[in-house]
Amino acid sequence: SAISPALLLRIEKSLASSPYWLRGSFLAATVAHRLEMPMVALVIKSAAERFVRRLPTLRELRFSDGTRFIDDDVFAWLSAAGHGQGTSTGPAPRAVLHGAPGDAPAADEAMDAVLQRLQSGQVAGTAPRERHYASAAAADALAAR
Repeated sequence: SAISPALLLRIEKSLASSPYWLRGSFLAATVAHRLEMPMVALVIKSAAERFVRRLPTLRELRFSDGTRFIDDDVFAWLSAAGHGQGTSTGPAPRAVLHGAPGDAPAADEAMDAVLQRLQSGQVAGTAPRERHYASAAAADALAAR
């Protein structure tokens, strides 16, 4: 099927019920990038990176047939600094939120707006994955502040 927002939504729905499907996160980030949604791709990659950091042994695990749990493409994507083919994610979120030097008041206002949107997303989000993303994004935003 063609690359479309509907495809991204289908992949994300599958990921909601299969969080260990890291190849799915790779596919979702690639689709988001091809849809010219670099920040969405970055958030997906960041969530996958956090997941693997919390469970580092996933990198060594293999299925019963000997296939690595995290295949070479996904491993390279997770190991890259955000510039893999089809998954370039653009500037870091901190740079996007803080803007140019000297824009501190504007950055604080933008950060407050982002945090308010994330908080409303936590209330409105009914799926566990949505609530997790909103909580993780809020924590990352506060840490960047």
